[in-house]
Amino acid sequence: MAFKGHNALASGRFEVAARPLGAGGHSTVFKAKDKAYADPSRSFALKVYDPQQPDEAAGSTVHPSNINEMLALDVLQSAAETKAIASSIPPGFYRRAWHPNVVRRYGHHMASKSTRHGDQWLLLELLEGAQSLGRCSEVSAFEAKAVLYELLRMLAFLHQNDIAHGDISSENLLVCRKIEGLPLLNAIDFGLSVHAKAQQAMGAESGRGFQGARGTPGYFTPEMTWPYAAYSDPKGSPMFQRYDERKGDIFQTGVVAVEVATGKNAAKDLFPLGRATKQGVAQLSRQLFTFTGRPGNEEAAAMGFPQGLFSEIEVSSADGIKAKLRRWGVGDEGLLDVLSKMVCLPGSRRTAEELSMHPYFTHDAALQPVVKAYIDWGFPPPHTIPTPTVPAPLPLPLPQPTHITPTATNSSMASIGSPPTDDEQMMEVDEEADMMVIDHSL
Repeated sequence: MAFKGHNALASGRFEVAARPLGAGGHSTVFKAKDKAYADPSRSFALKVYDPQQPDEAAGSTVHPSNINEMLALDVLQSAAETKAIASSIPPGFYRRAWHPNVVRRYGHHMASKSTRHGDQWLLLELLEGAQSLGRCSEVSAFEAKAVLYELLRMLAFLHQNDIAHGDISSENLLVCRKIEGLPLLNAIDFGLSVHAKAQQAMGAESGRGFQGARGTPGYFTPEMTWPYAAYSDPKGSPMFQRYDERKGDIFQTGVVAVEVATGKNAAKDLFPLGRATKQGVAQLSRQLFTFTGRPGNEEAAAMGFPQGLFSEIEVSSADGIKAKLRRWGVGDEGLLDVLSKMVCLPGSRRTAEELSMHPYFTHDAALQPVVKAYIDWGFPPPHTIPTPTVPAPLPLPLPQPTHITPTATNSSMASIGSPPTDDEQMMEVDEEADMMVIDHSL
């Protein structure tokens, strides 16, 4: 791949494969080798951001989502460095203290005033032989439990570090086998994440909240959508000012868990978005509240939910949500109880840490290998799981990963696995997702 100019890409620092691994709305990912790295034969995923036209106010050519992703990884690196110091890991090996379910970064450059292609890039681990969770099939009930447990442990870590991912979906979660044959997940694409560093850098107010529905179709939350049904101009409505993406992460993770448990597709079977317009989101809002139920008086006041909106829909209840989940094919009573605390209205959602301590997980001795792996990695859970007295049944195998040619892909590439030694073999993956932002002009 040839790049013009005098930046690191054009100067020959990177040996870049001609064919991209994937492309998104604002970036393209290539397999590449970094000649400046200690081992120049090692391959990485090089995410090259597309410069945008300079912002009139700030003059920046970096797209906000790219800034956001870069700064989220800054926060994650700081957390890893702090943990490495506490664990007596040499400073240069801090990636060994990186959370095993979160993408790891190896370098970056962000020329915020440049319009040249190649002046803004991110160097990530490369994963070969893995799939997005959305491409896995024939997942056993026990594997589905392990997947959900890992997702909750990952979210607990992010939320403890005041980071909300903001775009959890089955396509933003990569999977391979690392823990005695069980799936190990890795979250990618932090372009819609919410954290204090990004808010400060982009001049946002200190409180959380955003100004419109955005993310991956199928994973919109009820509180993200109701202003489109309540207002002719939903942008800037009170709900958006108090929206908590951490609670949004929980709902989205619950939707992923329903997909894994039932084989259904969120965007096609669960919560389809007909049109990416204000009217389309208003219709989706009715679907979501038909599932969760409308808020009672106290929660409606906390949400700023208008009196009379969706008055024909029954008030939300855990039993009502469980009944609908059963109709979708969720049969395990323990899983039903967990999901009823996730795919519900925000005031009833439990935190990731609370959910990870649910008896559905803590009373299952077969999860011991997963718990032990987290302990070995330096991330012990806030609970114990009994040691199995008999060998746990072997999980059904996931299909062997195959290379997928990307089409209209989301461009984040990352690794999956335990915290690496610096000479660990990297892997490659490509994954698709349709991240979107609602056009309020439609």
